[in-house]
Amino acid sequence: MKRIAVGEHSLFFDPSTYNLWRVEAPEAEPPVDHPQREELVTAEVHVPTELNKLTLLISELCNFSCLYCCGNAYAKGQPMSRDILELALDRFMAIYRGQVRAIMFFGGEPMLNQPVLWHAMDRARALATRHDQPPPSFSMVSNGSLFTPAVVRRLADYRVRVTVSLDGPARVHDRQRLTRDGRPTHALVTEGIARLRAAGVITNVEVTYSLRHREAGVTVLDTIQHAHEYGAGEVHLMPVCGDFPGLTPTDEELAGMVAEFRAAARYSIESLAGDSPVILASAFRVVEVLSLRVQMPQLCFAGANSATVHADGNVYPCYLLRDPSQWMGNIADAEFVDAFPIRSAGYRNKPKQDFAQCAECWANKICFSCYGVEFPRHKRLMPPRPAFCSVQKGIMEGALEGVAALRSDPMAWKRALDNIVK
Repeated sequence: MKRIAVGEHSLFFDPSTYNLWRVEAPEAEPPVDHPQREELVTAEVHVPTELNKLTLLISELCNFSCLYCCGNAYAKGQPMSRDILELALDRFMAIYRGQVRAIMFFGGEPMLNQPVLWHAMDRARALATRHDQPPPSFSMVSNGSLFTPAVVRRLADYRVRVTVSLDGPARVHDRQRLTRDGRPTHALVTEGIARLRAAGVITNVEVTYSLRHREAGVTVLDTIQHAHEYGAGEVHLMPVCGDFPGLTPTDEELAGMVAEFRAAARYSIESLAGDSPVILASAFRVVEVLSLRVQMPQLCFAGANSATVHADGNVYPCYLLRDPSQWMGNIADAEFVDAFPIRSAGYRNKPKQDFAQCAECWANKICFSCYGVEFPRHKRLMPPRPAFCSVQKGIMEGALEGVAALRSDPMAWKRALDNIVK
């Protein structure tokens, strides 16, 4: 059981049951019948079995040259062809009998291959209908620079959720995210976000938090508030990973960020009771786990509940795991439909408990982490190093604090629930 000290009281989280309690006795761990025990969250658990997400890397080309891009480590290939796209959709829809619930377009910059983008959505809808399944949802991760009025209208028609990379205020963003010829991009990106929102496209923001933010005095909370000011529905924010001098924090520097991430997570969850919630995605995920009871037995979705098809047809668990050791086949292989489920089972049957670091952690039942944090460096599947985990646990602690604060105020809790439903 995890104890989280919050002022004059304590929160206790039981990861085996997802129960959350508050006790007005911070020095002791409460028995079930503790007279000051207030039960905040309790319910049953179920485990997802569907393929949650198919990522299509439809373009390995990009018109930006960002300092921390993981794609810089790979040879630039060609855009995905129409033939590869059709084969990928046909194969995965066959494997899962149309139950591919979400398709994400990724790159590079996916907007550099628009013919394949539009065709992919038409074909995916038709295949789902053929299998008597609802159409998948569509999303995209983009640098935000190519959203002309005509493009935005089509994205709105297809109901694509768009996540745009925006690394905070211009004084930070423009030092990290540049065009190929070195020009700043903050104004270009925020203009694209404004067009998306004006057309009614659900728009989220992805932030890579680096040492440049620290140098500029831009806190974690400053960064998510900046994204919110531009209309972000959700903010996906994590420290930069990989070996990027001047950008990647050391373990000691990560330790100094934990309190900021924890405070930002609590602020985000408490903001659910307001008129304009500021959603930090990693904090909100804790609320989803507590409310929906979607348990993730694996450390990471990659391979178990998701797959990524690259432009050449090669399939990997995730774009961050693009390595021969993690190859899951090529969609052009005659045996792919039969072989892929077997290869996927290898990831599905790798529970968190296989890692001592996770098995001993209080948060392992609510944690959604990422193999990609350490894989580029070590070339094996493993949890993030302890310093990075401390940031993630700080977010979870802050989220639990936020839930407890909302539950203590019936009116605030009702407003939060109303906003969650919306």
